[in-house]
Amino acid sequence: MKNKSKILIIALKGLGNTVCLTNSLKYIDDSNMYDIDIAVCNNGSYKYIETLELNNINNIYIWDINKPRAIMLFDIISKIRRNRYHSVYCTYPSGAKEVLSLFFSRSANKKIIRNKGGYIRFAQFLFPRAPQSDPSVHEVENNATLMGVPIHIIRNKSVDIKSINRSKIGLHIGSRGIGKRWDLSRWTSLMELLHSEFKSNFVIMAGKDEKYLVEKLRNNSSLQFDTLIGAKFDTLINTIRDLALLIGNDSSIGHIAAIYGIPTISIWAYSEYERISPYGKGAIIITRDYDCIPCYNVTKQYIRKCKYDFRCIKDTTIEEVYEIARKYIYSLKSGHIPDIAEFEKMDNVSHIKQLPSGAKIIFMK
Repeated sequence: MKNKSKILIIALKGLGNTVCLTNSLKYIDDSNMYDIDIAVCNNGSYKYIETLELNNINNIYIWDINKPRAIMLFDIISKIRRNRYHSVYCTYPSGAKEVLSLFFSRSANKKIIRNKGGYIRFAQFLFPRAPQSDPSVHEVENNATLMGVPIHIIRNKSVDIKSINRSKIGLHIGSRGIGKRWDLSRWTSLMELLHSEFKSNFVIMAGKDEKYLVEKLRNNSSLQFDTLIGAKFDTLINTIRDLALLIGNDSSIGHIAAIYGIPTISIWAYSEYERISPYGKGAIIITRDYDCIPCYNVTKQYIRKCKYDFRCIKDTTIEEVYEIARKYIYSLKSGHIPDIAEFEKMDNVSHIKQLPSGAKIIFMK
């Protein structure tokens, strides 16, 4: 049997970014042509990679986000330099730690897509001939192109239309970015509306640091619901895959649901929806038709202050989310994913854009 080529994938960003690599990683692994090393953070990314059960993973190098950056950079570089690789891929978007890891890796074939605004700050001047990213191209597809994965295979993933036969709707009420959280009282009202019309049952999902949000929700709701707080990834994924529908804020849970073909509605805030919204035909993103959106890109940290007081998410009403969820549920009950025409006649819809992945961005007035 021919020896496999050894490759390294450097993916030291957030959990959502790691989730966006799922289908490309599975494609590469299924080809059975490569021995794969991967560098990821312990922000949930490492555990998530483990749940994928990739057969050709050799080494997972872990960047400990709780340790000084200089120490971890030396540690990661020391480990990856023990091997010579056929190819090294620095996944998009990449910061300085990823770029430096790529630079010091041992390979004649180093691949990177440069971020706009990262030439100096992220040390991307080390690769001046690398292609510049197109912010209108989704991160899933940028990285598929980077790693030689056919885009049509990535786009062709199916949606689990039969999910509607299941009884539970998942609600993810948290987010690491405070400005990405829809108001808690609106979740309570949304649950009551959906339960009244569809007799829906709910599972509320939150991180281990967001338990207080779940308790507030329980105290303010007369409905009974299940909870999943700080769950292990295998439990989280199994729960997501057993949902009829997921409704949530901009977070990694929305990405996981969409990647696994679960119908997903995301209540969006300020991020670049074309680049990093949940990916796939079953994803719907609710945003506003404001000229200030998006105001967040890969060169920024989470936004804590906003001169408009985060109107991008605060102005999204209970009625808007309910009506979109209602139309989605009835479409699923009819055996299809809703098309653009099913939302265009809503009173407060400005316009709708369908991304190449099939995801729909609904811009409210």
